[in-house]
Amino acid sequence: MPLHLDYRPVDLAGFYGNDSVKDSLATILARTDRPRAYLLVGPSGCGKTTLARILVRALGCADMDYGELDISDARGIDDARQLLADANFLPLGGGVKVFCLDECQQATSAFQQAMLKALEDTPKHVVYILCTTDPQKLVKTVRTRCSTFALKPLSGPVMRELLSFVLAKEGVQGFPAVALDEVVVAADGSPRQALVVLDQVIDIADNDKLLKAIRKARPSDKTVLDLCQVLHRGEASGWKAVAEVIEDLGTDEDWERVRMAVLGWAVKVALSGKGVGQAAVMLDAFREPWFNTGRAGLVLACYRCVV
Repeated sequence: MPLHLDYRPVDLAGFYGNDSVKDSLATILARTDRPRAYLLVGPSGCGKTTLARILVRALGCADMDYGELDISDARGIDDARQLLADANFLPLGGGVKVFCLDECQQATSAFQQAMLKALEDTPKHVVYILCTTDPQKLVKTVRTRCSTFALKPLSGPVMRELLSFVLAKEGVQGFPAVALDEVVVAADGSPRQALVVLDQVIDIADNDKLLKAIRKARPSDKTVLDLCQVLHRGEASGWKAVAEVIEDLGTDEDWERVRMAVLGWAVKVALSGKGVGQAAVMLDAFREPWFNTGRAGLVLACYRCVV
């Protein structure tokens, strides 16, 4: 199996980073009067769904009583009604039923309104876990009905610790330190991305080929910088230059990582006081995640900046 699946943690002790969140959850799990609704917040790949599954085990939920919904696909009022109907049935294999609502920021207003009473007066045999990259898209009354835990990307030292652990478990010796650092950079704080990249290069013996393979796993810093600069000029006549940079990015990039890189650049420019207006246009055009649209989302965001 891929490394990111083989080494997915099954308990809090094996979950790297976010120690304050783990401590809070451990304290809650030790109580008898636990919350019935949890909101896990954080960037893509930081471990929200993994942490949700750890909670499922810790709460004593049997596999047959666990439901995981991708709200980007099941987001309307009928989906909410079906979820609430399923919650009425008692658990079959344990003492609790758990429903994990992944990407819940994509829920429609009707879905969220339908969930309000369920989140406030949750049956004793039910727990809801909501996962989101963008909590501001949830109505305030949904957020306030949940116990919120904000996950952060892994720091460099913690990421190196995780990668070193996996390499040791895989029996890999002599993995170059410079290559390890490159994997950390390519992961950008995401343990899932780190293990995906490591899985792609772990068997490459030649150091030069190894480094080249790792660097291909993330957008070229220069290419993203070129894109930011041409977008910041904001000229309709510059669309040809924008299209050329997008072509340079290829077709298999991690588009969310490109989006976040552009946002980071635009924030720095805006705070510098130079070209604030166009930087604000970029921030607005690139604010929506591209989980479903990918490269097409990038093209549309770029178009909005220069036309």
